[in-house]
Amino acid sequence: MPEQYPKTRLLRDKTHYSPTDPDARISMKPGKARALSYLCSLAVDTAHGVMSHVQADFADSRDSLHLVFL
Repeated sequence: MPEQYPKTRLLRDKTHYSPTDPDARISMKPGKARALSYLCSLAVDTAHGVMSHVQADFADSRDSLHLVFL
């Protein structure tokens, strides 16, 4: 008979929140732990070495949805 392992609880936005930052969302990236965080996008002018745009979004969405606007 196979050994029974306890089911792990998945972190979800519906069950977890930050009392100090209620807008934070669960981010899920391969090879990284799930955590409450934000998604940050940067656009850099490499010719002049300056950041031309910085944008913070909810972490529960994909990069491709936000990079279009940059």
